[in-house]
Amino acid sequence: MSLLAGRLLLICLPFLLWACNSKNLLDENQPIEKNRWEWQAVKSFSADVEDTSGRYKIYLHFRHSPLFEWRNLWVKVSTVMPDNSSSEKRLNLQFCDAAGNWYGDCLGDHCDLKVLIQERARFPFKGTYTFRLAQDMRENPLPYIQNVGISIEPELKP
Repeated sequence: MSLLAGRLLLICLPFLLWACNSKNLLDENQPIEKNRWEWQAVKSFSADVEDTSGRYKIYLHFRHSPLFEWRNLWVKVSTVMPDNSSSEKRLNLQFCDAAGNWYGDCLGDHCDLKVLIQERARFPFKGTYTFRLAQDMRENPLPYIQNVGISIEPELKP
């Protein structure tokens, strides 16, 4: 491979990876005001579903400071479906192990954590699904949370 072809590949690689990732139903993060997540500061995300035959993995994303004081984070995840029915789950998400080692990737003043909350998820109706995330810890506001997000990724077929 020539030097020019190698450089071209390096330049194009990020765009190719982005194009492969663009099949996600949803991939969005939202900032937490002043890095202090209030109970009432519910974050809302929407996804338009056209194909009801697919299966998906659902992840929650968190960016937090290494100064975050807890090993876990309790969140409420609400889903409103196109037919206006809804469901809610309360989840206990682990941020670090017993020794205090973060599960996310940490660099400088933040750690990024991606947590799988559901595999083989199906969406029974075509239309818009709305997902709402709220912190459900005893501490309010919850300090050192910088942003939260959700991604819904297609499962690879064998």
